[in-house]
Parts: sequence; C-alpha cells; structure tokens
Amino acid sequence: MANTNGIGGFSYRSLLALTWPQFMMMLLQMLIGFTDVYVAGRIGSSVQAAMGMVLECFFMMIIIASTTSNGMLATVGQSVGAQKYVRAQRYAGMGIMIAIAVCFLLIFSVYFNRNLILNLIKVPEEIQPVGIYFLNVILLTLPSHYMLVLSGAIFRAYGKVWIPLCAIAIAFVINVFCDFGFGLGYFGLPAFGYKGIAWATFFSVSAAAVFNVIVLIKLGLISRKSLVGWRWIKKGAPYLIKISIPTFIMQVFWNMGYIVLYMVTATLPSDSINAVAGLTTGLNIEGILYMPGAAFSMTAAIVVGNLLGARKVTEARKAVARILKVGTILMCCVALGLWFLAPLISAKVASDQYVAAHALTYLRFNICSTPFTMFSIILNGCMVGAGATRYNLIANTGSTWLVRLPIAYLFGHVLWQTSTGVFMSMLISQVFLSSTLFYVFKYKDWPRFAMIKAEARTKTGHANVG
Repeated sequence: MANTNGIGGFSYRSLLALTWPQFMMMLLQMLIGFTDVYVAGRIGSSVQAAMGMVLECFFMMIIIASTTSNGMLATVGQSVGAQKYVRAQRYAGMGIMIAIAVCFLLIFSVYFNRNLILNLIKVPEEIQPVGIYFLNVILLTLPSHYMLVLSGAIFRAYGKVWIPLCAIAIAFVINVFCDFGFGLGYFGLPAFGYKGIAWATFFSVSAAAVFNVIVLIKLGLISRKSLVGWRWIKKGAPYLIKISIPTFIMQVFWNMGYIVLYMVTATLPSDSINAVAGLTTGLNIEGILYMPGAAFSMTAAIVVGNLLGARKVTEARKAVARILKVGTILMCCVALGLWFLAPLISAKVASDQYVAAHALTYLRFNICSTPFTMFSIILNGCMVGAGATRYNLIANTGSTWLVRLPIAYLFGHVLWQTSTGVFMSMLISQVFLSSTLFYVFKYKDWPRFAMIKAEARTKTGHANVG
C-alpha cells in the first residue's frame, strides 16, 4: 500500500498482522450468528428453522454487495499497490453507487413477492408468519448491510483492517444486548420473542454501517473525487465488471445451492423440521472454522492485490503459499479441539436433543473437511485479489451443482433417507473444490488477470484512469 501502508512485504509476521484483526472480526460475526441461533432456539425450533431458511434469502440479496466488494478489493487494492490513490477513490465511489442503486431495486422487488419467495424455498406453512416477519425486517436492514460490506472492502484494500473490526465489535455488543433483552426479556426489558431477534439485527448493523461511513470520510478514503462521471465510468467500469460478473454468477449459484440444500433437507422422508433446524445450528457453529478461514482469505486478497499492483508476481505467489501453510495448520488445530467439544456445543445451542443430534452429525463431517475448506477459502481470496474470479466461478459452481447436490439427494432421499447423507455431501464437495483450485494456483497463469497486466500491454485505459 502507500509506503507499504500495513503490508511489510510478505513475511509471516506481516501476514499475521493483517490476519488477526480479520480473524477477530470473523469471530465476532460468528458469535453474532451464534447468539441469534441460541436465542431463537430458546424460543422454539420452529423459529430456528424459519430464521435459517429466510437467512438463505438474505444471502441471495446480499450477493450484489459481496460481489461488488470483491471487485472493489481487487481494483482499489491494485490501485493502492500501484500508488494510484485517486483511481482508488474513484473505484470505491463507483462501486458504492452501483451496489446501493441495485440494493433499493431488490428491496422493492422482494417486498412485493414475499409469499411467493417463501413458497418457492419450501418454508413449511406453519412457520411462514415468522418467516415473513424476519424477511420484512431484513429488507429494512439491507442498505446498512450493503454499506457495511462495501466500506469494509475499502478499508481492507488500504490495509486498515482494524477499522472493520471496530465496526463489527459495535454490532456485536448491540446485537447481543438486544437479542437477550428484547428477545428473551433479560435486563428487565420486555420480551418480544423472534421479533426482538429481528430488530436486534437492524439496530446493530445500522450502527456499524454509520461508524464505517464516518471513518471513511474522516480518513479521506472517499471524497468528492469518488463521485465519478460518465467519462471515467467508461474507462474504469469494464475491469470492475470483468471481476464482478463471474463472482456474481458464482454467488448466485452458490447461494441457490444452499437454498436447494435446505429444500432437500426440508423434504427428507422423516424428521425434516428437526433436520432443517440442525442444519441451521450446524452452519452457525461451523463458523468457528469457516470465519477464521475467511480472515485468511481476505488477507490473501489484500496481499495479492497489492503485490500484483506493484508488479511483484513472484512475491504474490510466495505470500499465498505461506498463507495456505499458516492458515491450514492453525485451523486444523482448532478443528481438533472442536471435534471433542462438538457434542457439548450442539446440545447447548440446539433447541432439543433431536436438533442437537442432527447438528452434531453435520459438524462431524465439516470438521473432517477443515484442511480442504481452508485451501478452497484461501485460494478463492487469492483469485479475487488477482481479478481471476472466473476460476472461482468454475470451481465453486462445479463443486456445488455437479458434486454436492446430486450426492445430497442420492444419499439423503434414495439410499440412506436421513440427514447424514445430505451432510456427507458437503465433505465430498469440499475435497473436489480444494483440489480444483489448488491445480489452478499451481499450473494456471492467474496473475495475468491483474489490472497491472493491462497497463503493461498498453499505455492507455486503466493506466490513465484517475
């Protein structure tokens, strides 16, 4: 970054310095989800199931923000690595404007089709009123979610990883207080049940988003120069779109895959509602493994973007290799501890023993997949930083639709007819995904997708943008 700006080469020390704040941020995000599931479980398994299925709709709606943030992480990060700071501001501003405009279109579209959406994802009729309420509040929260995701990407591109951590810490404190206070009636507050959980999300995310926007302006990472005109958009948008479109398609199919996985689970021959609640519980507990992996992935994207922006291709490859080594070893140690704690954690979080049994089965399979999961997550981040998102599209979509879902249906509905078959499919698909991405990392010319390559070929275009 500017004068390294947080990246001191690619030593283990500098990589860990970038990772630990993001690790803590992911941990707090996991605890937020854990708290929501825990409080929902105290209210009832039906609330857990409804919240889990509606959250899959939310993940679909947040796709534009996450795909644009990946594009911004690459474009802003490479611009900062090349010391083109005006260009970095303009890419940040353009990304925010595009994403927020789409956000409001989504809000109106989903609001007038709520019942249809819940029916399409097979939300059981008896829990649809709860699902509708969660969906309404999620729509109100969506602009804040977008700003939180986009602003976090800008900070990370500059290496200022402690600022998103502060924002998530604010969200965590508010969410926990409101969950227990207005969800269960702690602290002498009125208990609103599942409605309290929904509004806890609204207030916590909104506060964190406001904090990030204020700091962005104070530090000058966005300014009047971020309000780009049509002439600059014509020059700068093609590369952002080139990165974002594969990510968008990938995340659509990835999240649709999870919705289909929920549908496969919800239509199992027996004990389907407990199986869905167990899947929801397991997914949130699994955050102990997944979220730290996401932190290493973000570090890979930051470092690769900056080093490729500075035309240091060999150093970028070495940095990713080191991140793979450190991240996988650390998280396998965490997974080993989680294996022994999984029965206790499942029993504490789940609403009853039947949900706990499904959640434990889910966790066992996903703990076994830890080394494969870490490789796939980190290499996804590497490709994002390089702008080589088409590889992520091919690998992730293939692993979900050609491996995970067919196996989930075959073992869940045809052979075993239990949730065990569904959950086993996730382990098998992670082995496929990590193997594919590692092949790309080792044998494909993924650095050629970086913006600096285009600059080397021509002195026009992005070299002159900004």
